[in-house]
Amino acid sequence: MFKYRVAGPSEYLVIQGRGIKGIKLCKKAFIWPFQKYFCIDMLPFNYSYRMVITSADMLEFTVSIDYTIGPIIDDEDALIRYAKFRSKRRKGVMKCVIVNETRAVAASMTMGEIIMGIKNFKRDVINNPEREFSPFGFQVYNVHILDRPCFARRCDYSAQPGTPDYDNKFNYF
Repeated sequence: MFKYRVAGPSEYLVIQGRGIKGIKLCKKAFIWPFQKYFCIDMLPFNYSYRMVITSADMLEFTVSIDYTIGPIIDDEDALIRYAKFRSKRRKGVMKCVIVNETRAVAASMTMGEIIMGIKNFKRDVINNPEREFSPFGFQVYNVHILDRPCFARRCDYSAQPGTPDYDNKFNYF
């Protein structure tokens, strides 16, 4: 008539159906007829990207970034949002947010600010995507910039070339 289900140590049961408004999260439960259940994993997952981005002074550079992203465990509303976003498109949405926010951070900083203030760059790269992930119940646990940025070339579409004294200050190439 009914089933008794227990979630694993790093999982939650998500139950929906008869007698439940919306969804119910729990570690163990009786599953009655006309109710559906599935397990969601609470472990964080990693995304690694190698991106070509453009700085504010129109210089392209390549950077490798590892993101560790997982659910917000402390907040029950965030867990419900995380359970609802159980989608096959999650990886595509994550990539889109990460790449766009990282490019936005790099475009707001000059190359000198990125090189000299790599900690500020990393802080902004963590904080900007986290604002985009919170409606889905995710948070950024860690961002690891694998190496210093590799500089490709000055963009051809630059409207104003850099000033000569600024170009001589750092060796970009």
